[in-house]
Amino acid sequence: MVHICVNMIHSFDHPTPRQQKREAMFDRIIEAAMAALSRGGLHSLTMQGLAGELGLAVGALYRYFPGKDGIIVAVQRRIIETIREELATALKQADAPSSGLDRRQAALLRLWVMVRVYEAMARSRPTEFGLLSMTLGDPRQLVQDEDAGQLVPSMLELFALVEGLFATAAAAGALNLGDPARRTLVLWTAVQGALQLRKLERFAVGALHASAILDEAVFALLLGWGANAADTHAMKSRALHLTGMSP
Repeated sequence: MVHICVNMIHSFDHPTPRQQKREAMFDRIIEAAMAALSRGGLHSLTMQGLAGELGLAVGALYRYFPGKDGIIVAVQRRIIETIREELATALKQADAPSSGLDRRQAALLRLWVMVRVYEAMARSRPTEFGLLSMTLGDPRQLVQDEDAGQLVPSMLELFALVEGLFATAAAAGALNLGDPARRTLVLWTAVQGALQLRKLERFAVGALHASAILDEAVFALLLGWGANAADTHAMKSRALHLTGMSP
C-alpha cells in the first residue's frame, strides 16, 4: 500500500507525457474558446467551430468537455483563478514595505491593493475582463446548473481571500464590525460597475472617468464602514505606487 501511495504522489509531482499532452490540449481549447468568445460572444462559440479551429474532430473535443457549457465554465474558472493568483502575489508585495504602517493602515492598504489588482486586469487583460463581465453580468441563465456548479469552488476561493481582508481590517480597528461576505459582494459590485464605464469614456466631455468614479465609490464605502478618511486616502495613493498604476 505504501509503495502504491508513493507512486501516486510521484505521478502527481511528475506528470506523464500523456498527462502533459492532455493538459497542453486543454490549455489550447481554453485559449481558442476565449478568442472565439471575444470575437463574437457566446453565440460564436460552437463545438464544431472550435474543433475545426483546433484541427480536431468534434468527437475528440468531447473527450475533454461534455459540451459548450463546460467550456464556458472552464474559461470563467481560468479567469477567476488568474485574478486570485495575481491578488495573492500583490498582497505579498504589499506586506513587505509596510513596516512603517500601523495595523489599521496596513489593513486598508491591502484592501486598496485588491481594488487595484482588479482594475489592472480591466486595463491589461481587456479580453479576460470583458468575458468575465459578459458571462457573470448577463442575467440570463447561460449554462446548465450542473456545469455552472463547477465554477463555485474557484469563486469561493477568491471571495474567501477578499473576505479575509475585510475580517482583518475589522479586527485591526480599520473598519467597524460587519459581515465580510456581504462587504465583499458590495465592493465587487461597485468596482465592477465603475469599470464597466471605461467603454464610455471616449464619448464623455471630461465628466466621465472610470478610475475616478471607482476611487470615489470605494472611498465612500470604506468611510461608511468606519475607515479613517486620512488613512484611507494615504493608503489609496500607496496602493497606486505598489501596483505600478498611474493616478
